[in-house]
Amino acid sequence: MKKLLVLVSTVILVFPAIVSAEGKDEDDLAAAVKTFMEFNLGKMESLSKEEQKKTSAALNNAWNTLVKGGDKAASKIEKGIEENEKSKEKNHWFALTAAGLLFEIGKAGKAQAIEKALKGADINANFQAVFMLCFSMARTRDERVLPAMRAILKSEVNKHSTFIAEHAMTIRWPLILDFTYGVYGPGAADDVLSMLESNPSDAEIKSCIYLLERFHHVKALPAIRKLAKTGSEFVKADAMFALGKYGHPEDRILVESNLKVLGKDFRQFAIAAVWEMADPESTAAIIPLLDDPEEEIAQSAGGTLVKLCKPEGIRACVKYLESGKLESVKKTIKTWAGNYGKNAMEMGPGIIGASLDNLKSDDPAKIEEVCKSYWAFKDAKYDFKPGDRKMTAEELKAAIAE
Repeated sequence: MKKLLVLVSTVILVFPAIVSAEGKDEDDLAAAVKTFMEFNLGKMESLSKEEQKKTSAALNNAWNTLVKGGDKAASKIEKGIEENEKSKEKNHWFALTAAGLLFEIGKAGKAQAIEKALKGADINANFQAVFMLCFSMARTRDERVLPAMRAILKSEVNKHSTFIAEHAMTIRWPLILDFTYGVYGPGAADDVLSMLESNPSDAEIKSCIYLLERFHHVKALPAIRKLAKTGSEFVKADAMFALGKYGHPEDRILVESNLKVLGKDFRQFAIAAVWEMADPESTAAIIPLLDDPEEEIAQSAGGTLVKLCKPEGIRACVKYLESGKLESVKKTIKTWAGNYGKNAMEMGPGIIGASLDNLKSDDPAKIEEVCKSYWAFKDAKYDFKPGDRKMTAEELKAAIAE
């Protein structure tokens, strides 16, 4: 069935380059639309190979006829969409096909009709077609296509995927969003925010949060904060993680408040948000999690304390290394200490990693010295070096003006 779906998708919805010169009259156009409306993908599997070829050829001919028919064909298609909407058993495959046809005929000029076709259509009827259509619309970078592109926001993690033949790769959510909205660019952010504020499904909310964080759309922060507080369990963690990625420093308190919840996965998201925010002031909230009953939580806490590198946190890590507690947590602490002392921050000799074995929890002065050295090396990366300063701010403005 999957191979068959790909076959039909390729024949019908990857926008054929060669178009027949026949079939311009009204009857042929109406017959072509009827071919699509009466097609039943579910029955294709029961047909013989010869019958499948004939059916695919008929669909291909119908596509070519309609594309060649231009505006007259578009009117017939739109009429078919209206009839499909009124039908007791809506043909979702036809709705998706009709949207693709309209784009092939009129591009962004048919965006409103395309949106109408996609609205309420089940993207599972032919997800490959939805992806290809949204990708093609995104490439226009025409704001008229944005309402229609919202169809791809229904895609879900662990559920939707599509094959990109040019790259011989299968992509899944959220990369699906990067391939569509990422192509359109940040200019889509306001429309995505509008979607987020229009009472969408949880799947659409997750997609919106992901994109708004990717765009670093500051205007979306109030809506994301609200979801982090009152959203469903399905989206709350995503909102919290987004705040960690690009929220205001004051969002730290909201993120930390979720470190005490019962669900392991949710606390893991909260720790990840703290990690992304990288505010040393979160150290006190992370330290207790070193003794969390869930081993994965304790490991994440150890690595995060090293990254935050505040004396209290490093002392807690050293104290843990001195104890007879979980070896896996100790290994995580040592690994991240080495990474942040040497590899991750490109600091030459590992400031923290090289010092861990020599630190004692009852020697706070030495621990503080190591932390100061760490931050000094890190901060030095942002210092101007001889020859770095090429012009003043005023000179830069003048150069831009020219």
